[in-house]
Amino acid sequence: MTFPVSRRLARRLLAVLLAPLVILALRDDEPPAFLGILFGSWLALLLPDMWTLLFHRAAGVRLTVVRYGRGRKLVSTTVVGVPVEIGLVPAAELTIVYEITPTPWLRPRLWLHSAALLTVQLGLGALLAAYPQAFTRDLGISLLVTTVVANLRYHAGPLAPLWAALGLTLRHDLIEHQLRHPALTRAERQMIRGRIGEARRQLDSLPASTRVSATEVGVLLAEGRYEQADAGARELLQSHEGACRASGYQLLAAAAVAAGEAGELPQREVRHRVALALIGLHGDGSQPEPNWTHKYAQTAADAELLDGRPELAARLAQRWSVSASSPFWRSDACCTLAAALTALGRHDDARAALARARRQCPELARAVRLEALLNAAQRDTTPPLSGARVGS
Repeated sequence: MTFPVSRRLARRLLAVLLAPLVILALRDDEPPAFLGILFGSWLALLLPDMWTLLFHRAAGVRLTVVRYGRGRKLVSTTVVGVPVEIGLVPAAELTIVYEITPTPWLRPRLWLHSAALLTVQLGLGALLAAYPQAFTRDLGISLLVTTVVANLRYHAGPLAPLWAALGLTLRHDLIEHQLRHPALTRAERQMIRGRIGEARRQLDSLPASTRVSATEVGVLLAEGRYEQADAGARELLQSHEGACRASGYQLLAAAAVAAGEAGELPQREVRHRVALALIGLHGDGSQPEPNWTHKYAQTAADAELLDGRPELAARLAQRWSVSASSPFWRSDACCTLAAALTALGRHDDARAALARARRQCPELARAVRLEALLNAAQRDTTPPLSGARVGS
């Protein structure tokens, strides 16, 4: 369930609402006022992220990963057990992924968390807008406008301030299905870091009645249990949860490719499943996923390699192997890169890619299989020693 304002429409609406303020600031030759508009918009985007980082535990929420920036990763570490990734290219907002855990008084705590955030945003904006100084006044107006527009494009979720304003967080049916066992949150953190064994130990402690999760499917994939991973990915897609759609298709394609490399699935079926995943990621045609080739470069690279275009596959996989959102997916992208380089006969580069894959995720079963295929390909293409005599 999402609000009907898309990210693109929200940006246009924000530009329209702030345009008169910008024109007045430039016409009156007030550079500080113009800077106040920019700073107000930035503050409106920053406040929810900082608020969540500071008070998420009080709301009954546990973080699974925090990301900032795009492209090549400058920092990949953990802070208080939470994976933290910082990219080379700056971004306007943090990406905070969280899970809601069963906690006493959960719904009132979620409501208070979001209501307090909305009060701070609107109250601070109104206070600053009342100042006569141009910079402070325009900062406050920009903060108010950006806060309102940002709330219109929020995905419906219990930490979205508009949910608190409408009282939706207090509804039992909108929270219950989002609850996650604490062990599942810990397992996801470990899988993101590429610690498959630790993730498996956490998953084994879950109750038997727990429904399938993308974390469990990812661990099955890393362990080389491709048939089970495929079944889990299909179950994710059948759950009709919007958040599971993209991860379900990605995992479906990854399981098919790895099964094909292991000889467990014929290439024709691998191509079919990867093609289905690409169609699903692209959308139904009426509302295609924006920038889907960039966002899902891993699946696109696998498709190009299966279609006999290893050069293009190598380019896509190379980009994704440094920009993917977690060591787990960067490791899998390195494997696709190694497979493409092997097809191109660049065996040394392929071996280096596999070494990178092991550093990111040491227990990834796909890397072991690809190393065996690389060794076989290298033996087949190694020329005999020049001048060697038969029987010598």
